[in-house]
Amino acid sequence: MTDIAQHDPRIVVVGAGPSGCFIAGALRRSLPRARILVVDQLPCPFGLVRYGVAADHQSTKNITRQFDRIFTRERVEFAGNVSVTRTARPGAVSLDQLRASADAVVLATGLAADKPLGVPGDRLAGVLGSGALTGLLNSHPESRLVAESLAELGDHVAIVGIGNVAIDIIRFLAKSDADFAGSDINDDALRAYSAARVQSIDVCSRSPIEAVKCDAQMVRELAQISGLRVSLHGDTGVDGATIGDRTQAARVAAIRDLAASADADDARIELRLHFGVEPVRVEGAERVERLVTAERDGAERTIAVESVISAIGFAAEEDCIAGTIGEIRRSDPASGRIEPGLYRVGWLRRGPRGTIPENRADAMCVADEIIADLTTGALETKTHELPEELLPADVADASISYDDWLAIDRHERETAPDDRTRAKVRSIDRMLAVARERAHA
Repeated sequence: MTDIAQHDPRIVVVGAGPSGCFIAGALRRSLPRARILVVDQLPCPFGLVRYGVAADHQSTKNITRQFDRIFTRERVEFAGNVSVTRTARPGAVSLDQLRASADAVVLATGLAADKPLGVPGDRLAGVLGSGALTGLLNSHPESRLVAESLAELGDHVAIVGIGNVAIDIIRFLAKSDADFAGSDINDDALRAYSAARVQSIDVCSRSPIEAVKCDAQMVRELAQISGLRVSLHGDTGVDGATIGDRTQAARVAAIRDLAASADADDARIELRLHFGVEPVRVEGAERVERLVTAERDGAERTIAVESVISAIGFAAEEDCIAGTIGEIRRSDPASGRIEPGLYRVGWLRRGPRGTIPENRADAMCVADEIIADLTTGALETKTHELPEELLPADVADASISYDDWLAIDRHERETAPDDRTRAKVRSIDRMLAVARERAHA
């Protein structure tokens, strides 16, 4: 057994979101001699932080400063605009090619597709996924929604689920335009929504009030929004004093405080929170007209709405590696190891749950597994047998370096309106052009 710091493996991390950045940093600290490359399909890094964290939560997005040091000071390489495919094709690198050029590959691609409601009518026009909506508001270049779709939400909207993503959506729907000062929100989307704002939001949670998963602090933020009137319905009768778990008790207290303190006299928007109800079906002729739910006793209730937003979690996209590699799902869910030399981390390992700090802890665990495998020889370094370059020449030539990304970053900050932190470039082609124009300026 040798000093682990003397190992010099070549490791490729697929995905530059929080999990990918965290594990790259953790591996660098233990393996100062390793070559570590983080690749991403998009020209820009940071994944969920850039495109999933709500635009008005800039303090959370500031974690990118920590990730920035991994690439600028700790010699972790970045290659954006790199598609990793299951089978080889021109302009992309296959997983087999990556595994042939590196000692280890770590999949950190996340789970980006909205989990469907799974009830009749869930494909009607007017049923939206919260991930797609958040992507639009964050100017994701591949968002499935367009800004104009926000003008068609209607007066009455239902949200299924009451986790933190649902709270993000409530906040967007309820805030005024002025409340987004200092954010990096997609202004086209905000303008489209502002022209036809919703009047009421019904939030339907399968869980009783004491079992919901949203953070108490997120609920307290809702209480800061003016013109919001809140009422509670369904399974809300738990005695808060009997809840043994302090976190759960804090959630219940925050929800009850929200209902008690919200503005009742000058309401712009009604927020009704329903606990312990199941969505049964979505009804409508050509688009959403009603959401039917069932109470715990089986009694059905119909809510007249023009749109339904699902906020019940995420799944793998069908065309991504995570969606096509069966071994990922068959392997031990407690381990990051899929097979020798191939690992997974973050949502891809443990499912779409947890905060960004929890992804850090997850990345540390998987990094420890890789280090242990290197130490015991279960992960055999074959560096002396590997080709010189980690990526095929055509893929490397078309890729975006971290310096290229920093050029895009400067452009977005410099072109932002006075009350925005940045104006995100929404087109991949435009991002590439900005990077190369600035690189040659």
